[in-house]
This record gives sequence, C-alpha cells and structure tokens, in this order.
Amino acid sequence: MESVQETEFKHYLRDISLFRAATGYSGPMTPGMLDVAHELGHKIVHGMTVPEMEDFILRQSYLAEAFRRRATESSGPTSTHEAHKRTPSKPKKNQ
Repeated sequence: MESVQETEFKHYLRDISLFRAATGYSGPMTPGMLDVAHELGHKIVHGMTVPEMEDFILRQSYLAEAFRRRATESSGPTSTHEAHKRTPSKPKKNQ
C-alpha cells in the first residue's frame, strides 16, 4: 500500500505534466505556478473539458501570452487557435 506522501508526490508529478502539456510552458516552475498546476491537474482529472481548460489557462495572466503564442505556432486550425482568435487582447498600459 502506498503512503500518503507517495500518493501526493505522484499527484504532484501528474499535475506538473498536465500543466506543461496543456500550456506548452517548459520553464522553471514558481510556487504560484505549482498552485495553478495543482488546480488544473485536479480539474482535468475530474472531467474538465478542453474549452474549460483553455479558458482557465487564459485567465492566468503570466501563462496567457505563452499559450496564445503556442496556439499561433501550431500547424493547422485547432481549438486552441480558435480560442486565441476569440480572446480579445487587453490594452497595454503606458509606462
């Protein structure tokens, strides 16, 4: 029988793998990203749909640009590409 720590560690690795696969992000994971990865992994395992996943990712400001870039770089029309087209860009603040 697995210990609680072994199960939690497996879930942690699963969540990071799902997060990276869903977002295309390959950089270092910050504590905030780990929290988002855990939430996303939990939602995916419990039946989150692709459109719901895309919406969730696009609401994470630091991931949205990488996700949009991945969508435009992919070949052929995909659901992520369509989601990118529907998502209005936010005006940038003048610095």
